[in-house]
Amino acid sequence: MVPGQLITYTITYRNTLGVPAPSAVITDYVDITSSFVPGSIRLNGTPLPDAHYDPVTRLVTVLLGTLAPGESGTLVFQARANPYDQARPDITNQARLESEVTDPTLSEPTIVLPVDPFIFIKSVTDLNGGEPRIGDVLQWDISVQNIGHIPTTSVVVTDEIPQFTTYVPGSISGPGADDGGLPLLRWNVGTLGVGQTVTLSFQTRINPGTPRGTVIRNQAVMTADQLAEPKVSSDASSPQTAGATETLPLTGADFLPWLAAASALAALGLLLLAAGIDARRRERRLRARREARRTPTLE
Repeated sequence: MVPGQLITYTITYRNTLGVPAPSAVITDYVDITSSFVPGSIRLNGTPLPDAHYDPVTRLVTVLLGTLAPGESGTLVFQARANPYDQARPDITNQARLESEVTDPTLSEPTIVLPVDPFIFIKSVTDLNGGEPRIGDVLQWDISVQNIGHIPTTSVVVTDEIPQFTTYVPGSISGPGADDGGLPLLRWNVGTLGVGQTVTLSFQTRINPGTPRGTVIRNQAVMTADQLAEPKVSSDASSPQTAGATETLPLTGADFLPWLAAASALAALGLLLLAAGIDARRRERRLRARREARRTPTLE
């Protein structure tokens, strides 16, 4: 079920008593997660006015009159799913029939139409601590929770290894974990009970040569019988940054040019120092020779 989708409710009734059922009436509450569609009420194919719907109580109320033994009929009306923020986690509906000679009877089964009944969160932690650097191992955790009113089925989560990182072999964990299709990881979660949460994890290592300031981001994707379209997780957020992505500080890739330059300067300094020492030695030898010429010889 997706926002804006049209829902048609069909209520079938029949008097199973051996006597008439006077003042029979059907009431049906339009869930607040949906909106009543004007002009949609039909009783045995006959249109009924919108006055049968009360926008305050959100009840569709239709008086059937006296139902003869064995008499049956059908009441139909429509609603439309509200936007996600109003319709999650699902739209429910159950009609009620009563008369002067019967107790209130609820329709069966209760209708539950899931509208994205999942909380789907992705987070990341640098296991080496501090700011992310080349060679650090990143722990990626995916949390999936069923917040609906019925179990969810055929839940599958996939996640591609983030750019600038390499998968740590054997690090995948969680129900149905499968790393056989690298760089795509897969979890065949299956069924999630009402309120159940599962955590799916894997690790990657930051690649050598990753430039300073590189943003490493990652999102997982989920499919399920209760989703009309694939759902994307939240962005992974790092405890080292205020944003929703990983940002690398000065890394080895940036340090190498500085190291090479510093080494070159140091080598040049040594050459200049050696040249200076050699020049001073030559000057001292020349000075000694001149002094030797000026010194008189005793006979």
